[in-house]
Amino acid sequence: MKTKTIVVAAIAGMAVMSSCQTKEQKLENAQENVVDANQDLRQAQNEFREESENNLRENDMTIETYRANAKNEKEEMRAQYERRADSLEQRNKELRAKLDAYKDDSNDNTKWESFKREFNHDMDEMKNSLKDVGKNNVK
Repeated sequence: MKTKTIVVAAIAGMAVMSSCQTKEQKLENAQENVVDANQDLRQAQNEFREESENNLRENDMTIETYRANAKNEKEEMRAQYERRADSLEQRNKELRAKLDAYKDDSNDNTKWESFKREFNHDMDEMKNSLKDVGKNNVK
């Protein structure tokens, strides 16, 4: 019984000793975690940028298709369609500029999430406008 207690105590003591880290080890681990988190954030930002650029290119193609279809309309409708296409094109350019202008060297995830949420909201509005572009609301 005594040997069992001594063995259990020795194992417990070794477990406690091995789980203790020095301040330097804890600091090094924390720094590694920060580096990993920053890399993950940058990767997520790059993926979001690529996806957003693809969506913006799709918007450009949709606007050009809309312009091409407008050429088949009567003169008065054609002018209206052109103004609408110009407006949509301008909004798409503004979204592209907003995406290009975002720079965050601070690796602030909160700031990134806020930007991403706002940008996605604006992109959704743009997509809805593009869906409605071919609809004739005259009854």
